[in-house]
Amino acid sequence: MVMKRRLIVAICMLVGVFAFEASAQTKLKSGKPLLGGGEKHLAPLTLPFVYHQFPVGYAYLEGRDKPSLFLASDGGKSNARGFFVCDYLYTTEEGNPVFTRPRKIKCCWGTPKNMPSHGCVFNLYGEVYSLWRETKSKLFIARYDEQTNELVRVGTLESEGLSHKIDVAATPLADGSVEVAIAYSNEAQYRPADYDGIASYYDGAGIYRGELPYAGVKRFILRNFGEAVIGEKLTDKNHMLAMKSVARVNHSGDRYGYVALNRLGALMYIDPRCPSEPRYVWGFDEQPMDYEREGGRIIPFPDAEGNPTSFVVAGEGTFECYSYLGPHPKGVLYDEPRTLLMENGHIYSGTLGVPNVVDWDGDGVHDIVSGNSEGEFLFWKNRGTDLEPDFHWKGERLQAGGRDLISRPGYYDVQGPMESSWGYTAPNVFDWNDDGLLDLVWSDATASYYVALNCGTKENPQLDLPKKIHFDMLPLWGTWRVKPALAKIGDRVAMMILDDDDAIHLYWRVSDYRVCDGGKVLLDTGAPITCHSARNPRLGTWGRCRLNLYDWDGDGLLDLLIGTPRTASIPTPERGLPNGTLKSYEALQVLLMKNVGTNEKPVFSEPVQFQLKGEDIYIGQHANGPTPCMLGDTTNGANLLVGCESGRFFFFNRADLTTITIDERNKQQK
Repeated sequence: MVMKRRLIVAICMLVGVFAFEASAQTKLKSGKPLLGGGEKHLAPLTLPFVYHQFPVGYAYLEGRDKPSLFLASDGGKSNARGFFVCDYLYTTEEGNPVFTRPRKIKCCWGTPKNMPSHGCVFNLYGEVYSLWRETKSKLFIARYDEQTNELVRVGTLESEGLSHKIDVAATPLADGSVEVAIAYSNEAQYRPADYDGIASYYDGAGIYRGELPYAGVKRFILRNFGEAVIGEKLTDKNHMLAMKSVARVNHSGDRYGYVALNRLGALMYIDPRCPSEPRYVWGFDEQPMDYEREGGRIIPFPDAEGNPTSFVVAGEGTFECYSYLGPHPKGVLYDEPRTLLMENGHIYSGTLGVPNVVDWDGDGVHDIVSGNSEGEFLFWKNRGTDLEPDFHWKGERLQAGGRDLISRPGYYDVQGPMESSWGYTAPNVFDWNDDGLLDLVWSDATASYYVALNCGTKENPQLDLPKKIHFDMLPLWGTWRVKPALAKIGDRVAMMILDDDDAIHLYWRVSDYRVCDGGKVLLDTGAPITCHSARNPRLGTWGRCRLNLYDWDGDGLLDLLIGTPRTASIPTPERGLPNGTLKSYEALQVLLMKNVGTNEKPVFSEPVQFQLKGEDIYIGQHANGPTPCMLGDTTNGANLLVGCESGRFFFFNRADLTTITIDERNKQQK
């Protein structure tokens, strides 16, 4: 037991994972993510410093009567990626499975960057085995050693068509053989052949110029775990748009089938008795069910009797478990998904959270309202105090016009239709029409700007259906994924966005759905403030900034507080933060630009970059989403809350925040 504890500690230090607070901790910690609420701090099962995580399989470890879950991550901080295991503890009264904190496994492939892109875990012969894709025609076999917490390579399987670039799933059968199911594609070339990062993905008719990928399922039977391979096509390779993952699930008796998941979150059911007939996973509302996240992977998961009738899915989002209820005339019937949780976890916003700290429900305590890459708008009610907040693990979806408010670009997306599940909502919660109620103003993946007016009360906010904001008779345009900065200046409302030059631009509110031009926002040198990098001209990297107008230094002038992606360079491509230095990739990408003009005619000095007590701190390479924060001790002014790619909200006490200039940063690199 002592050895295992030491191993876990060593793994955490190796990964660079932040120290997790003890369960009794309730106070805010500077430079740390917000804990989930309640005594146990329950929160979604997630990995720190990653933005893409997925299940690899389950197995029963020695002496355990509940399944352990194996999971992995291939997106985020390099030393945080890898292969992990966590143990099933119990189920909450609401039906959510609760697991231990994931333990990183030492793997036979060495560094995280060498991790195979696809694999699966399962019990066989009383051991825990896994298959991993090595090449287009080769899988390798590895065994998990629980005593050393290590994955050991033990063999190789080689056959044309056995492995593929999409997915591999293994199911032990009653006769001791193993079925391997492969999702295989039609090899369509998604990006247009002439795409260079500057040209549009679409032609003049608005039609995508590349090919949309389709995929199907093959299956193979491995006798004696690899001595013989018998394969067949279960479906045609054009069976499902962008299929990414497949899992075999059991039903009753000898009935079984396959649940397939595509890149966009759509679920399809494949009945081996009639595999070519389109069937789906259905819910009680008589509508096909989806995962509603991008890039998910799917694995079977056992029910209370140990039968793999359920399935678990995760991708850019939480791990969700769907429980089997019975057959359906057009497929199979499953219950509403339950989020997998862990104790002593952190609030999860969805990837790329863009928080606002406001009193949303008028009870005198500050709550959180946030957007995310999934296109949601989520509300966390503060059940504690501003000094010691307490937030439930689950953010409540905001509604508009009586239905969930979700933004998705659909077919027309800056980076092509295969990104249609990424909404990238970047909201600002602000009294837009000066009626004393908080409204919602935002940009998203479409680069349009919307407002949803609050037609309720302070204690019971009710959002109306959103409408686009217009400049004259044209919808207001700019670069995508930008949080608009808003402020009341005199009797007018100012709005700052990034325009079609990727420059900060001022507009003034005229009416609920119209603005007028206030011109480009200038530096004290008289030059415009642009945000893109000279090193990466791809149009998809433009925009992405989170803008806030706030008097940070208390001099009565509204400063700019900006969250950037690592590819941004403010105020110019040639001289700017954070993109001008290599270390900026490992730094907190939050900038402060002081207003040296007036509020009516703002002029800003060069940005400085925030640090924590004089040191860089990494929370993610994608756009950090800062907001002034009236949580914690605000004796000396607002603190800072920052959303990031891993879905955490990091809290920073303003007393711990220091800054570094462009010149100081450049000098540091010499």
